[in-house]
Order: sequence, then structure tokens, then C-alpha cells
Amino acid sequence: MSYKDLPKGWPDQPVTEHIEDVLDLFVDMQARVRGALMILVCDERHHAVQPIMLEDMPKDIVTDDLEGPLERLAHTIADGFPGATALVALARTGPSRVTMRDRAWAAAISRAFSGQVELIGVHSITPRGSLPIEPEAQAA
Repeated sequence: MSYKDLPKGWPDQPVTEHIEDVLDLFVDMQARVRGALMILVCDERHHAVQPIMLEDMPKDIVTDDLEGPLERLAHTIADGFPGATALVALARTGPSRVTMRDRAWAAAISRAFSGQVELIGVHSITPRGSLPIEPEAQAA
């Protein structure tokens, strides 16, 4: 899939109808190669409102160290966009499969956003495409 597959008027549709294509649009190849965290802030109807891209993410960071900053980010989103939801992408190189590191990141994001911003989903996205990180994997 690609952003070229998005139908006319896609911004007026919920991102849940075109998740892979929307992620392809917002997460470019450079972000996938360098590593990035992309949070697509959406409204309560899952329409895209504001992308947030954090690039050049360190590969050796321990996810426990992220929970404070992620909680502050979730709080900022909740304050700035009442009723916000979010679609999250973990951009990286490597295998086109969900890794243990992806699961750890997704779990940290899930804990940090809990009670503040509803998660539409968390996806691992590589140069080869994206894969959802299933909720049960996020609970790890």
C-alpha cells in the first residue's frame, strides 16, 4: 500500500479506514531509516488533526526511561486536544515483523497514554511496510 492509494477526500474519513496508507503518508523513508516515533493526533471520530514526529530516536534507550516523557506528551495532547485519540507509528529499519523492542515500546506508550488519550493503534513501520502491534502484545 502507499499514500497514492488514499481516496479523494480521505482527510474527511476516519484514519481507521486507511491505516497503512495514512502511515505511509506521514512516515517517510528517512524517518524509517533513522528511527522515529510518529503520533498522529486525531479527534474523537478518528479524523487526523495533527501529526507529531520525533526523529532520530536512540536505539539503545530503555523503555522504562520513556514513561515519564511519554506521559507528559500524552498529557499535553489531552490538554491541547480534548477528546483526542492517537495513531502511533514506531519507525525503524530491520525486519518486517513485530520485535520484542516494538512490543516494549508499544507497552510503554499504552501505559503512558492510558486514561489520557485513547490509542487507535500502535504500528511498527519499516522501509518494507507496517504491521499493527496487537493489544495483547502491548500488555507485556
